[in-house]
Amino acid sequence: MRMMQKDGGAFEVHEHIITKNMWEFYMLGEPNEDNVAFALVCGEEDELGFVSLDEITPFILLRTKDMEGIAPAPGYSWLDN
Repeated sequence: MRMMQKDGGAFEVHEHIITKNMWEFYMLGEPNEDNVAFALVCGEEDELGFVSLDEITPFILLRTKDMEGIAPAPGYSWLDN
């Protein structure tokens, strides 16, 4: 887990996922019992919202909980830099 910030607000990033269409998912929480988690999604537009891991799993290209070497989302920075 790593802390990411923008404009004074901070989020705990638990996991980073890239799908085959090159969208990035910064998972901001662990999935609930329905396998849904809150995330910052960077795709055609950047937005915060709930993501069903069941829906995106067939399209996952890369997935990691190791945030070392992962760039922060556009406009964000890591707190520990």
